[in-house]
Amino acid sequence: MLQPIIEVNNLTFQYDQRLEDKVLSDVSFSVQKGEWLAIVGSNGSGKSTLAQLLVGLYSSLLGSIHINGIELNETSKWEVRKQIGIVFQNPDNQFIGSTVQDDVAFGLENINMPYEEMQVRVEKALELVGMTDMRLYDPSRLSGGQKQRVAIAGILALKPSVIVMDEAFVMLDPKSRRSLLNTLHQLKEKEQLTIISITHDMDEAATADRMLLLEAGKVKEIASPRHVFQQHTNLEPPFAERLRRKLSSKGASVPSTYMTEKELVQWLWK
Repeated sequence: MLQPIIEVNNLTFQYDQRLEDKVLSDVSFSVQKGEWLAIVGSNGSGKSTLAQLLVGLYSSLLGSIHINGIELNETSKWEVRKQIGIVFQNPDNQFIGSTVQDDVAFGLENINMPYEEMQVRVEKALELVGMTDMRLYDPSRLSGGQKQRVAIAGILALKPSVIVMDEAFVMLDPKSRRSLLNTLHQLKEKEQLTIISITHDMDEAATADRMLLLEAGKVKEIASPRHVFQQHTNLEPPFAERLRRKLSSKGASVPSTYMTEKELVQWLWK
């Protein structure tokens, strides 16, 4: 079996060691190259803390994180960060450049990329997120959704092996969210990109290969979206599953188990 690109073992973390309550407790999971893992859970379950631990913004109290076989620690974190990028919920926290294209190029300048290659990468990244026509705009004058697309472009331009998205789609309108999700899924398949998505959006989570359910800082379940939504009925189901249940309650002869959006569409067209 191939070595996982991300391996987390017995991870424990607390912000203040004087307090008994731990934000994360004995968290273990692995992610294969090219996999999309959605991490879900209620507010305070430790999702965002886990995301920041994965990119080395915090150090764990106990346990270990390996990225591409490299153990993440104070010595290795700069090497690891070449392979993993993070997109935060608030894009304003990530803006540096005076124009959109300057901002996308910032990370490439930091690694001394040749100018010609940098131009190609910036143009491609802006094209992927639909922001080419705004490349000369001042980022501060963009809408929230446009800012988030620029932040994602800045990470895509670096071509990391892993992208961590911490509620990265929360400021996007539904059309932009779906478009960008489709783009990232295509990149995932084409480039074997690994994506960790921290989200409250169950429609987004339903498109992942697997879901990790955090509850009070512990892993409650890690399995396919189908399994998670079937076993944990307290979770708000994605739209397709809500529609299936609604149709069933109205007496329609729909299948009795969870259906993906694609499966439901196929059933409706029969």
